[in-house]
Amino acid sequence: MNITIKTLTTEPEIAEFWAKKAEYNHRDLYPNMELEAEETLEEIMDYFEGEEYREAIMTMHRERGGQFAFFYLENAYLGFALYKVYTPAYDKNYLGEAMLMEFCIEPAFRNLGLGALAFQALEHRFQKESGTYTAINTSNQDNLRFWKRQGFSEWKQDEWGNTVYRKDI
Repeated sequence: MNITIKTLTTEPEIAEFWAKKAEYNHRDLYPNMELEAEETLEEIMDYFEGEEYREAIMTMHRERGGQFAFFYLENAYLGFALYKVYTPAYDKNYLGEAMLMEFCIEPAFRNLGLGALAFQALEHRFQKESGTYTAINTSNQDNLRFWKRQGFSEWKQDEWGNTVYRKDI
């Protein structure tokens, strides 16, 4: 099976990303979220749906190398990702880190091995962009099981007290 990754660069493409992310948040993320820090679900929803978050992501995209991407299986839309590979041009403190902030496979394509294939394709991209390891947060036990099957293990706590998982590339 051939998974392709399309980098989103135009305003309409990025607007489509935000629409798909909002749908994912309400369908999958919020209903299944297991809170690790002291924030309430309402506070988390307000932040991720607010202008502060959106502007932070757009600034990262415009100024510091953040990437929006869609996955395709043949010509069928499979899911999306949001990531940033830290390089000397952007941030020496996290050199080599590929921070995967969002990863979603559409429900119709789950439990078929396609999420693993999409992540493998993304890992190859990270390597080409000088990534040496991938870092993620998870929102629930189902996510964590998926990422552990991909080789991730517990690494550290982030600035909000959430567990960060890591996999060397």
